Amino acid sequence: MGANENSGLNYPDMSLVRQWSDTVAKSMIYQPPYMATYSLGAKEVFYVAARHRDSDAGLGSPTFSTISEIFEKTPPDISIIEGIPAGEHSPSWLLELARKDNEAGFRTSSEGRYTVWLSHQNGAGFTSGEPTRSETQDSLARQGYSPEDQFLRLAIQCLQQEVCKKTSGINDGNLEAHTDSWLGRRAEGASLSARYLKEWFSQRTGQEMTVESLKNLDQSPSHDNNAGWFRRYMAAEDGIREPATVSAAFQALQQHDRVLIVYGAAHEVKQAPVFRQMFGNKATYSKPF
Repeated sequence: MGANENSGLNYPDMSLVRQWSDTVAKSMIYQPPYMATYSLGAKEVFYVAARHRDSDAGLGSPTFSTISEIFEKTPPDISIIEGIPAGEHSPSWLLELARKDNEAGFRTSSEGRYTVWLSHQNGAGFTSGEPTRSETQDSLARQGYSPEDQFLRLAIQCLQQEVCKKTSGINDGNLEAHTDSWLGRRAEGASLSARYLKEWFSQRTGQEMTVESLKNLDQSPSHDNNAGWFRRYMAAEDGIREPATVSAAFQALQQHDRVLIVYGAAHEVKQAPVFRQMFGNKATYSKPF
């Protein structure tokens, strides 16, 4: 791959993206959260490999502290944040959510919203590192995952995140009502019900959908045909998401010098070989907290 004239960086070789495996997981330099720094000339990428856990949320937690230190010492020009819909650049709706979280002291906030707030406070933009919805849907459909499968898998992920929060108050007695409320707030879920989702979940896991089964559901990507439905789905989705994040960073570096990426640690370790190739193998790792 040749160098880009505007940035001096090598064009990203997406064939270097790694598939998730136990070997890849064990190759992490540190246990998350940690930071990977890539530097070439004036161009820098600060990649926060976040830990998605309730115990690591809130001001003073290791992930939040790592992000805060970057803004204090080397403030980025733009932040690429996991979960922002593709094509949305500094969306006002997300800033409003981050503003409310700031007023509440970020007690139960995500690292993404915290990054949004610090970006806003420092005059930096914040944007998506995700593939477009049509790219994701079309690719997954070609692999046998219908649009309904895709939406209901997202529903399970969101419910899993909710029940894992210590402050959620969700139990088996109110799980169905909470699920109906979640579905009803979304256009794709308006005609669906909690009972329908529970049946769909049972067909793919062989388990009843309960708070405990949601907490214990393994959604780590796996290409093993013997792996569960959710693990195989995530492996298929990863093949779309990882190149999109790298591409977003490469594009941002054509206009900016300092780019912050805040994604889960599993994404960092899979994308790391491409970033090293882009930056001529110049990478350092640190664990500030």
